[in-house]
Amino acid sequence: MAIRIVTDSSSDLSVKEQKELDITILPLKIIFDEVEYLSGVTISSGEFYEKLSQSPRLPTTSQPSIVDMDSLFRPMLENGDDVVAVFISGRMSGTIQNALIVKQELGALGERLHIVDSETVTFALAALVVEAVRMRDSGMSAAMLAEELERIKKNIRLYAVVDTLKYLQMGGRINGVQAVVGGMLGIKPLITIENGLVENICRERGKQRAFQKLYEIVCACDMDMSRTKYMGNTNNKNAFTEYKSFLEQAGLDFDFSDFRNCDIGPTVGVHVGPGALGLSFFVK
Repeated sequence: MAIRIVTDSSSDLSVKEQKELDITILPLKIIFDEVEYLSGVTISSGEFYEKLSQSPRLPTTSQPSIVDMDSLFRPMLENGDDVVAVFISGRMSGTIQNALIVKQELGALGERLHIVDSETVTFALAALVVEAVRMRDSGMSAAMLAEELERIKKNIRLYAVVDTLKYLQMGGRINGVQAVVGGMLGIKPLITIENGLVENICRERGKQRAFQKLYEIVCACDMDMSRTKYMGNTNNKNAFTEYKSFLEQAGLDFDFSDFRNCDIGPTVGVHVGPGALGLSFFVK
């Protein structure tokens, strides 16, 4: 008997991390013009952004089906394992809803399936999964592990700077006039996750001011240095080199040494586009 930890591909955990952490990732679906791809399986992050840049319309996303989930969970449970599934916010996707249906349909087996709504996404979800692995490896039971995840998920934070307004406009989050004027003024939105949804914090004129604001927001938090921390970017390997250079030139001190790296994939990338960068961590 073992505790199996499952998450979905919106966590943006790499194949390497999946193996190192000994977890299972259930892929979400990305649909470009009726062609369906499995995130991280039949389409990579790089391929997604290439397609996104050429597409006149935003792709859509879809949660794993009930059949997909049953096919994953049932063999684990029949093998005698307990399962802790930590999924994308239920307010962003129907993944949690489908998982709960499967749990009910599994009957007595489902009693050993523990489902946690992370109330977040991407590298914040990844941080929660890493904490779950730490607890599993410490010998914690599945039930206690799920209970502790429910507690600590309230303390996770995600803040990010969006580089382009194009995809916010295509997704209907801002109108065309706002996008054009904002683009001319170099407006960079800062976003966060609140109550399971992406929310706008503010909009800064120019990347330097957005970087400064991100620094101020993060420094105002009482960060829990003992827990997992992530920095993420959308299709821009130089994002954090640029951010660190800004901090150094501004004489601002920030320790990135314990931050894990994340390439933000399709689930969030479809809304913010390339060039975004962000930080995620737990507060005390």
